[in-house]
Amino acid sequence: MDALPFCKATLRGVRCPKGPYFARIKGYPVTPRTIGESIRKRRLDLGLRQIEVARIIGCNEMTIVNWEKGHTHPRVAKMARVESFLREG
Repeated sequence: MDALPFCKATLRGVRCPKGPYFARIKGYPVTPRTIGESIRKRRLDLGLRQIEVARIIGCNEMTIVNWEKGHTHPRVAKMARVESFLREG
């Protein structure tokens, strides 16, 4: 049972997309330590979605998800395209 069911207040505010809230909650890797974190950092810096990065690299969207989460690592056949994605601007 709610204490005051008739009173509902919602606080809303604008957050800076590069502030500490963004880094902590959204998983923005400030200092990437793995290839997956580097891919995620580069993707977020460019404002791309995972499906767009998958098209650039030439793999499946779930592959990008697994790389970013650290479940798997890029195979040797894809490393050249991953490296070019991380270098290009």
